Amino acid sequence: DRFPGIIMSQLNTYSREISDGVEQAAVVTMDEMVRRTKQRPTTKFSRGKYARAIAHRAGERTIMRRSQIWYVKKPHYSLTHLLNADHKSRSGGIVRGDQHVTRAAEKAKEDFELRVEEVIRNASV
Repeated sequence: DRFPGIIMSQLNTYSREISDGVEQAAVVTMDEMVRRTKQRPTTKFSRGKYARAIAHRAGERTIMRRSQIWYVKKPHYSLTHLLNADHKSRSGGIVRGDQHVTRAAEKAKEDFELRVEEVIRNASV
């Protein structure tokens, strides 16, 4: 009689533990990405005010989905694309981007996957 209820209770506990662990892994990973991108910029435009404007916040939060959003606060957000990606200069030449956001995002993805695997491996059943 009670066996199905016990199983459901254990599965709910396991599910909550995994969900909370993944959410925590996302926050830690995003904190690291923010730190990494704040250190990375190397041009005079990307130091100081731009670096201080880099931040993250919680995004969508539902039962099945949680997200963290990396962003640059106003008014410096428009520099992000110019600093990260190649683009033409006003004089017609090409300015090479330093790919600081792209590299930080790739590293964050790898770190997040490892953290999630660890959460799942260490979850109590």
